[in-house]
Parts: sequence; C-alpha cells; structure tokens
Amino acid sequence: MNDIVINWKKISKGMPREQNSAEDRIPTQDEISKLLEHPDRRIKPIVLMMISSGIRIGSWDHLKWKHVVPIMRNNILVAAKLIVKNTKINNRTYYSFITPEAFNSLKDWMEFRKIHGEELTGESWLIRDVWQKIDRAHGHRIGLAKYPKKMDSDSIRNMIYEAWIVQGIRNKLDKNKRRHEFKSTHAFRKIFETRCQNAKMNHNNVKLLMDHSLGESQNYHRPTEDELLNDYLNAVDLLTINDENKLKKKIIELTERQNDIDLLKLEHKKEMKAVRQEMELKFGKILAKIDVNKLK
Repeated sequence: MNDIVINWKKISKGMPREQNSAEDRIPTQDEISKLLEHPDRRIKPIVLMMISSGIRIGSWDHLKWKHVVPIMRNNILVAAKLIVKNTKINNRTYYSFITPEAFNSLKDWMEFRKIHGEELTGESWLIRDVWQKIDRAHGHRIGLAKYPKKMDSDSIRNMIYEAWIVQGIRNKLDKNKRRHEFKSTHAFRKIFETRCQNAKMNHNNVKLLMDHSLGESQNYHRPTEDELLNDYLNAVDLLTINDENKLKKKIIELTERQNDIDLLKLEHKKEMKAVRQEMELKFGKILAKIDVNKLK
C-alpha cells in the first residue's frame, strides 16, 4: 500500500476552498463615522487613535497620558508621537504617530475627566472606567472620577464589538456564519496600513510604525524620527475621519501660504526701498561733485 502514489494536486482541485480569514474587508468611511457617533465618550478617542496609529488592541494595557507627546511646527499641532508597547513580542517599546484629530479627541476626553475631579498626571491611564457624574438629588457633580480604574484591552475590545452592533452597523452572527465582514478592532489596524499605502508612504516606514518585521531590511532601513514623521504627514489627510477637521487643516495650510506670500511682499518692498534709498544717496553724491558754474 505504501507504493501507491496519490496525486494530491488533482484531488485538492476538487475539494471546496477553505475560507481565508484575511479576506475580510475594512469598514467604510460612513461606517466609521457612524461608529464615532456612539454616546460613550471613550469610543471616539479609541477609534481615532487606533486608525491613525495602527496600534494593536493589546497596547491599551500600557498606554498612559505620558506616552502621548504633541508635535508642533510653527505653533501648529501637526501630529502627536505615541510611545507604544508591542504586546506580541516581549512588550518591547516602539513608537508611532496619531493625527491632530485623534490627539484633540483624546485631549477632550482627558479634560472631561479633569472637570469631574480626576487628578491627571503623566501616569493616568488613557482609557478608564465610567463613573456617576451627577448627584440627582442635589444637581451637582460627584467626585467619583477621582478614583479611576484602568480599562484593560479585553474590556475595550468588548466595548467596540458592542458599539458596532448598538450603532446598527452590523448584527450578531447567524448560527451558520463564523465571521463578520470585518474584524471589530483589528480592522482599524488594516485601515491604517491601507491608507498609508494609498498616501504613497514608504512601505518600510509603514511597517516600522506598525512594528512589523522588515526581514533583512531591518538591519539597513534606519530612518530618523523626523524622516518618519515627514512621511507620516503625507497620510494625515487620509487618516483623518471628520471632514470638518480636514477643512480646518486646509484652512491652516492656506493661511500659512498667504502669510508666506505676505512676508515675501513685505521683504520685496523693503528691498526696493533700500535700493531706492541707495540710488538716491549715490545720485546726491554725484550732484554734489558737479561744478554748477562750469555747467553754465
């Protein structure tokens, strides 16, 4: 029996094709926008940060306020550096970036906690539990926010899973189905990579920001932080979800361009004035040397 040769190649052609879990799609822009309308204030910063940085869901177990560093250029927020731990490989540290939209959403969430009594420090967890906000009997804020409890990655994963359903974007799986059209949280990481590629970012730079292995290139591709940031800025528009935030960015860019034009005009005006003064001075000296009586 061991001498029988079985042509597995031909046999496999007649077998039903196994579904590949990697064939799932990514959420559409409208689906993401609808998810962000969820009433839980924590959904928005979580989703925007994951989309704009490509971090894994497990990274939330380590993220604190000190791990978010805003980056300013000409007094304008262009991005924020996110110091992350790779929960798949020995919790090693790397960094990525988030968009101004994501940073401002996170900042609003942190400020909301502050006005309810939480003392924010660099050690404050980015995502925490909820608390009773109003004393219904007396109509004032309660200081329960002072005692935060970290929300771990499993709880965040469950919260996002339920938020997709609550917002009517997807339903619970039927009994005969094993997978949804897109993954609940890992889809955000796929959105990040897809949109960075659409923005023509350097392929290896995208992998670095996602902390993927570069293979042999790992030993040779060593961009500086500024080089990575400059490349990332090419993708900021595509990683920004709200059209209003995109419009604000364009207004800022146009304002900067107009300021540059105004500055060039001012410098040109000063240069022309200096040239005119210099000519007048030279002409005055020439006239002073001319003997008027000889001209007569």
